[in-house]
Amino acid sequence: MSNEPVPNLKINLPTYEYRVTKKLDSLYIFDPVRKKEVVLSPEEFVRQHVLNFLIHHKNVPISIIAVEKEMTLQNNAIKRADIIVYHQEVAWLVVECKAPYIPISAQALAQAGVYIRNVNAEITWLTNGLTHLLFHHPTQKYIQPDDLLYPSK
Repeated sequence: MSNEPVPNLKINLPTYEYRVTKKLDSLYIFDPVRKKEVVLSPEEFVRQHVLNFLIHHKNVPISIIAVEKEMTLQNNAIKRADIIVYHQEVAWLVVECKAPYIPISAQALAQAGVYIRNVNAEITWLTNGLTHLLFHHPTQKYIQPDDLLYPSK
């Protein structure tokens, strides 16, 4: 078990004691939501840090978080949202994660938009671990990760 970061990856989310194991030639990180080890890619490194932030800094219960949530779009295409957080069985937050070296672009925003339209979430978070773009749909305003407040009721 190791807690070494992915080589050359630096992100600006809170650090935590993640669990990394090596199997053959691949590194794996433990995902507490899926309750299994998953291949440690740069995008997965960002996703796990977002999950840690939500669970341990924003007190979002693991039981209402979906990771790699499969959804069928209007054209019957099947896509997977990186993270969806639910509130009272309705999507509250959709998170689209990118690797730190992938800029948050119009293309990334368009991809997140597909998920947003499908689940009608209140908040969208697009991140590469360095840049965080959060949009609160009811107010049509951008917010910061620290301003996320999971509804109490």
